[in-house]
Amino acid sequence: GSTLKALLVAAALDTKRARPGEKIFCEYGKYPVGKFVIHDHHPYGWLSFTEVLQHSSNIGMAKMGERLGKETYSTYLRAFGLGRATGIGLPGESVGLLPPPNSWSRINLVTASFGQGLATTPIQLANAYAALANQGVLMRPYIVQEVLNADGKVVEAHGPQRLWQAVRSDTAHQVLAMMEKVVAKEGTGWRAQIEGFRVAGKTGTSQKPDPRGGYSSHARIASFVGIVPADRPRLVVLVVIDEPKTAVYGGEVAAPGFKAIAPQELTYLGVMGDSPKWE
Repeated sequence: GSTLKALLVAAALDTKRARPGEKIFCEYGKYPVGKFVIHDHHPYGWLSFTEVLQHSSNIGMAKMGERLGKETYSTYLRAFGLGRATGIGLPGESVGLLPPPNSWSRINLVTASFGQGLATTPIQLANAYAALANQGVLMRPYIVQEVLNADGKVVEAHGPQRLWQAVRSDTAHQVLAMMEKVVAKEGTGWRAQIEGFRVAGKTGTSQKPDPRGGYSSHARIASFVGIVPADRPRLVVLVVIDEPKTAVYGGEVAAPGFKAIAPQELTYLGVMGDSPKWE
């Protein structure tokens, strides 16, 4: 779903194919791609690239994906750890779904640009956002820090392990600044605001595949992934709700979950907030 859009933004900025302030025409909500038509939830005209992310425009992202091209976009998705196991240490970890770019048609590239036709595990997605929070460096996640024997001696230990630089550090900073606009009053993730903290985040609402083919007409996965504090990141929190009943959009049902969870974790970590940002 649309949580993937921040990774496309990172790829576009890192390759200097786009700038945050440049204008993109979003076709007033309908963008023909061959026999298909890409839609937005609102009929946007000209939006800056930052506003494309802020309002989660499928059309704006589709045009940027076409500008990047399938090879470049796929390379960056893999740089963020998609399409491979994270090595978190749990049995049966899925690698997700990231088809090779030589199998993508134009419509595959377009839909992948706003998160359709690909699949990630929650830990893959959270780890990709952690790279954005960590100066663009992808790390290997782990759950167990130490294993002790009966004598209390360490027989297995895990700690931070750098994998590679997914994007430049200045690119990561730019993306975080753009993601803060998502959580601003006009953005899709405004319900994730936390008093006293700057939050960078992205909402997602994905259609679930129909076993008979295509996508379900009603089943959705709503999500929100947030980084806090955005100016000195300590936490990445991903909230995923499978087939929500009261509403379907990530900004409506998953972002409030982030707002409830993150402050407790910040308190646990001893991270103090600033004076209230949101008025």
